[in-house]
Amino acid sequence: MKQIEGREQRAVQSVEVGGRLLIALSRHAATMSLKDLAAAAGLPASRAHPYLVSFGRLGLIEQDGTSGRYALGPAALQLGLACLHQLDPIKAAAPVAEALSRSVDQTVAIDGLSATRTDVLVRVERLDGTSQTARLTPEQTSFAVTAAP
Repeated sequence: MKQIEGREQRAVQSVEVGGRLLIALSRHAATMSLKDLAAAAGLPASRAHPYLVSFGRLGLIEQDGTSGRYALGPAALQLGLACLHQLDPIKAAAPVAEALSRSVDQTVAIDGLSATRTDVLVRVERLDGTSQTARLTPEQTSFAVTAAP
């Protein structure tokens, strides 16, 4: 169990067990049988099945009516899309780019806005308190992150 500031947080064991099934299913490109899915999650099939029924009711998984195999469902897709919308790729990439810049003593560029039709203001805040700001436009779609002085 994870600890925050020296104290143990309460958790719901059944959510963690069920989560293992979802994670196992997400790691396979193809649909899975109950037996294989349960084994991948470290559970007996008899214990995994009720979780899959509940996940099916929520739309997190789907079971093929013919083969009986399981796949992630529309609610899992919605969760993934929501995660992508909440993700700030510049914020995630900036510390890595800065560390790489330091380790190779070179400028590192972050690029990925080539399809945008709007201006974007990017601010990289470093752990040492300094920052770097850049304005990206449809013509200027990348910027360099330099190591803090």
